[in-house]
Amino acid sequence: MRRVLLALAVAGVAYWAYIDLVVVKKVDEVAERSLRQDSFRDPVIEGMEARLYLNSLREKAGLPSFMGSGNLEKSAASHAAYLAKNRANGHNQSPSFPGFSGETPSDRAVGAGYPSRVVRENLSSGNIDFKDSVDGLFAAIYHRFGFLDSTMDEIGIAYAEDSSGRRIYVYDMGSYGVAGLCREDERFSRGKYLIGVCAEREKRISAARFEKVLDINRRQSPKIILWPYDGQEDVPPAFFEEIPDPLPEYSVSGYPISIIFNGYYFKRVKVVSFRLYSSSGSEEIPVRLMDAVSDPNLLLKKNQFAVFPLKRLEYGTGYTATVHYIADGKAGTKEWSFKTRSFDNDILEVEGSEATFGVVPGKSYVLYLKPHGPNDTLKKVLHPRGTAVEKIDANTLLLKISEDIDEPFVVEAGGRRVTLQPQIGG
Repeated sequence: MRRVLLALAVAGVAYWAYIDLVVVKKVDEVAERSLRQDSFRDPVIEGMEARLYLNSLREKAGLPSFMGSGNLEKSAASHAAYLAKNRANGHNQSPSFPGFSGETPSDRAVGAGYPSRVVRENLSSGNIDFKDSVDGLFAAIYHRFGFLDSTMDEIGIAYAEDSSGRRIYVYDMGSYGVAGLCREDERFSRGKYLIGVCAEREKRISAARFEKVLDINRRQSPKIILWPYDGQEDVPPAFFEEIPDPLPEYSVSGYPISIIFNGYYFKRVKVVSFRLYSSSGSEEIPVRLMDAVSDPNLLLKKNQFAVFPLKRLEYGTGYTATVHYIADGKAGTKEWSFKTRSFDNDILEVEGSEATFGVVPGKSYVLYLKPHGPNDTLKKVLHPRGTAVEKIDANTLLLKISEDIDEPFVVEAGGRRVTLQPQIGG
């Protein structure tokens, strides 16, 4: 029986919030290229569907929807084209490279006709489609906060493909209210003011009016913004890599939980404790709580809190989270629940170094290689020719058993040896 080696490639994902961030996302490059070719679609239509999908997530978190912006779409498209043309990554451009349209996201937005410099850019590459891109950015804690920023309410989305077939997705976000202030002809002359907000850098904007327009969306948003949101299902069970890395000593941990205390309702907040329990038992899941002080990269704001389960969560399992906090001198408690992803296929869970399972030819199975430690992720997979293998995440594979298999075969991955025995007529 001939065997094939599947190497698991690496692609990058990044988010701009006036800082450069990169997320490392592992993908099956061969399967990804095939899916891209099969699913190539009109970029305008796919961009509209991306905004609908992103808005569906924001709405479930209780946030206002993003409106479309032609100027921001133009700036996003220019940067996606630049990255594709130069086979580059990141958020800054160089005037010495072809396709230059502005050094920073704010410069490009202004160049595309957007009146405000208050712009955030979300960027990913190596994803199969927009949904995969958005989901990947939500899994990365520093990047997630950009999509969950209630003060951002308009967006431009675009993508481009480089010569290798790699897709680059760009999301440029802005505030409709702030853009409106910059469109006004009125010149501010008294009191506190801001500069550097508008396309015309020296234009003065009333500090009070600036906060007032941001408060419009804050007021319409929940007092506490949660992700996963209460009642959410199909939550990925794991978090892998991000640069800057919030968990540098871990390559795999549980899907991060984020808490944002809305600045319209809270001025000073301290999280006293956070607890996470599985619905299948009373055992508490060990977690690491990060705030603006304990964040190793000092990127979290004072109203943002991130919680990392120190082991990946289980598939198809309900979890309940409880946070105790003190806000503006008053104690409070918030409790909510969510459920992790499940599959229609049978799950073959491997805990040790070797395992044997019976399988039915022609069926598909999820092979979950439970990590032995905080850095146990799959790098390559050896499997028999004729059995298709797709990567679900860095510990989980989808096996499509050939109908012609009639003798035992072995899959080797992550130092594990899994023997699969065909059950004819089973």
